[in-house]
Amino acid sequence: MRQGCILSPHLFNIYSEVIIRNALEGFEGTVKIGGRIITNLRYADDIVLVGGSMEELQDIVNRVHEASSQAGLYLNTSKTKVMKTIRIPVRNEQDNILVNGQDI
Repeated sequence: MRQGCILSPHLFNIYSEVIIRNALEGFEGTVKIGGRIITNLRYADDIVLVGGSMEELQDIVNRVHEASSQAGLYLNTSKTKVMKTIRIPVRNEQDNILVNGQDI
């Protein structure tokens, strides 16, 4: 498909939906907003992954990385950021997220 084709954004949305569904199949998140469990937020080609802890976020990132790799897409670690917000500090919690051995 050529860049600029009117079908391109729709096909990308379908492709990314399948990747996220495969990645998060069987995953039970811990972040609830309005009574619903939230694991990801997406707009166009931007994806926000949400975890209740750094370990949970690492699990989500690993799942998405694996599903993306199987589909022929790869996470760009230089454009990927992690934002950590804490109400109550947790001792011995991991401080960084790794993708393919690279620190984000």
